[in-house]
Amino acid sequence: MKRLVVLMYGSKGSDSRFGEYFLNLIKSDPQLSEMYTAVSFHSHAGFFRYLFSSTEALTETLTQKLRNMLSRRQKNYSHIALVCHGTGGLIARQYITEEVMNQKSLAVDRALMFAVPNREADISRMY
Repeated sequence: MKRLVVLMYGSKGSDSRFGEYFLNLIKSDPQLSEMYTAVSFHSHAGFFRYLFSSTEALTETLTQKLRNMLSRRQKNYSHIALVCHGTGGLIARQYITEEVMNQKSLAVDRALMFAVPNREADISRMY
Protein backbone atom coordinates (compact mmCIF):
# COMPACT_ATOMS: atom_id res chain seq x y z
CA MET A 1 0.00 0.00 0.00
CA LYS A 2 1.23 3.50 -0.82
CA ARG A 3 2.40 5.97 1.79
CA LEU A 4 0.70 9.35 1.86
CA VAL A 5 3.15 12.26 2.02
CA VAL A 6 1.63 15.55 3.16
CA LEU A 7 3.69 18.60 2.24
CA MET A 8 3.12 21.40 4.74
CA TYR A 9 4.77 24.72 4.06
CA GLY A 10 4.80 27.93 6.00
CA SER A 11 2.36 30.82 6.10
CA LYS A 12 4.20 32.70 3.35
CA GLY A 13 4.72 29.67 1.13
CA SER A 14 2.68 28.42 -1.75
CA ASP A 15 2.48 25.41 -4.02
CA SER A 16 4.65 27.21 -6.57
CA ARG A 17 7.39 27.93 -4.02
CA PHE A 18 7.52 24.61 -2.18
CA GLY A 19 4.82 22.06 -2.82
CA GLU A 20 4.78 22.02 -6.59
CA TYR A 21 8.44 21.02 -6.85
CA PHE A 22 8.06 18.05 -4.51
CA LEU A 23 4.68 17.04 -5.91
CA ASN A 24 6.09 16.99 -9.44
CA LEU A 25 9.20 15.14 -8.29
CA ILE A 26 7.13 12.31 -6.84
CA LYS A 27 4.65 12.21 -9.74
CA SER A 28 7.33 12.23 -12.45
CA ASP A 29 9.47 9.44 -11.00
CA PRO A 30 7.95 5.99 -11.68
CA GLN A 31 9.48 4.38 -8.58
CA LEU A 32 8.45 7.22 -6.26
CA SER A 33 4.93 7.48 -7.69
CA GLU A 34 4.48 3.75 -7.19
CA MET A 35 5.39 4.07 -3.50
CA TYR A 36 3.99 7.49 -2.53
CA THR A 37 1.02 9.75 -3.03
CA ALA A 38 1.85 13.38 -2.29
CA VAL A 39 -0.57 16.16 -1.42
CA SER A 40 -0.17 19.73 -0.18
CA PHE A 41 -1.59 21.13 3.02
CA HIS A 42 -1.88 24.90 3.02
CA SER A 43 -0.72 26.22 6.39
CA HIS A 44 -2.46 29.52 6.03
CA ALA A 45 -6.07 30.39 6.67
CA GLY A 46 -6.56 33.22 4.21
CA PHE A 47 -5.70 36.88 4.26
CA PHE A 48 -8.70 38.23 6.21
CA ARG A 49 -8.64 35.49 8.81
CA TYR A 50 -4.94 36.19 9.26
CA LEU A 51 -5.57 39.90 9.85
CA PHE A 52 -8.37 39.54 12.37
CA SER A 53 -7.33 36.46 14.35
CA SER A 54 -4.79 35.81 17.04
CA THR A 55 -1.90 33.45 16.34
CA GLU A 56 -3.42 30.93 18.77
CA ALA A 57 -6.79 30.98 16.97
CA LEU A 58 -5.11 30.48 13.60
CA THR A 59 -3.02 27.61 14.92
CA GLU A 60 -6.11 25.93 16.37
CA THR A 61 -8.08 26.41 13.13
CA LEU A 62 -5.29 24.99 10.99
CA THR A 63 -4.65 22.11 13.40
CA GLN A 64 -8.30 21.13 13.15
CA LYS A 65 -8.14 21.45 9.35
CA LEU A 66 -5.14 19.09 9.31
CA ARG A 67 -6.86 16.66 11.69
CA ASN A 68 -9.94 16.54 9.43
CA MET A 69 -7.85 16.02 6.30
CA LEU A 70 -5.82 13.20 7.86
CA SER A 71 -8.87 11.43 9.27
CA ARG A 72 -10.49 11.42 5.81
CA ARG A 73 -7.33 10.15 4.09
CA GLN A 74 -6.31 7.67 6.80
CA LYS A 75 -8.84 5.17 5.48
CA ASN A 76 -6.89 4.83 2.22
CA TYR A 77 -3.33 4.82 3.58
CA SER A 78 -1.75 2.73 6.28
CA HIS A 79 1.21 5.12 6.59
CA ILE A 80 1.23 8.91 6.54
CA ALA A 81 4.30 11.14 6.60
CA LEU A 82 4.39 14.91 7.12
CA VAL A 83 7.10 16.99 5.42
CA CYS A 84 6.99 20.41 7.03
CA HIS A 85 8.64 23.76 6.42
CA GLY A 86 8.36 26.90 8.52
CA THR A 87 5.04 27.45 10.25
CA GLY A 88 3.71 24.27 8.65
CA GLY A 89 5.85 22.50 11.25
CA LEU A 90 4.11 24.40 14.06
CA ILE A 91 0.74 23.11 12.87
CA ALA A 92 2.08 19.56 12.57
CA ARG A 93 3.65 19.72 16.03
CA GLN A 94 0.39 21.02 17.53
CA TYR A 95 -1.57 18.21 15.86
CA ILE A 96 0.83 15.51 17.06
CA THR A 97 0.94 16.93 20.60
CA GLU A 98 -2.85 17.11 20.88
CA GLU A 99 -3.35 13.59 19.56
CA VAL A 100 -0.79 12.14 22.00
CA MET A 101 -2.08 14.18 24.97
CA ASN A 102 -5.68 13.09 24.25
CA GLN A 103 -4.51 9.47 23.81
CA LYS A 104 -5.92 9.27 20.29
CA SER A 105 -4.66 7.04 17.54
CA LEU A 106 -2.02 8.97 15.62
CA ALA A 107 -2.55 8.90 11.86
CA VAL A 108 1.02 10.06 11.21
CA ASP A 109 3.91 7.66 11.60
CA ARG A 110 6.70 9.99 10.36
CA ALA A 111 7.42 13.70 10.34
CA LEU A 112 10.25 15.65 8.76
CA MET A 113 10.50 19.27 9.83
CA PHE A 114 12.93 21.85 8.54
CA ALA A 115 13.27 25.57 9.25
CA VAL A 116 10.48 25.41 11.85
CA PRO A 117 10.50 28.36 14.26
CA ASN A 118 10.94 26.75 17.68
CA ARG A 119 11.47 29.80 19.86
CA GLU A 120 8.88 32.45 20.68
CA ALA A 121 11.17 35.13 19.28
CA ASP A 122 11.35 33.27 15.97
CA ILE A 123 7.57 33.01 15.80
CA SER A 124 6.95 36.67 16.63
CA ARG A 125 9.22 37.76 13.77
CA MET A 126 7.07 35.83 11.32
CA TYR A 127 3.81 37.65 12.16
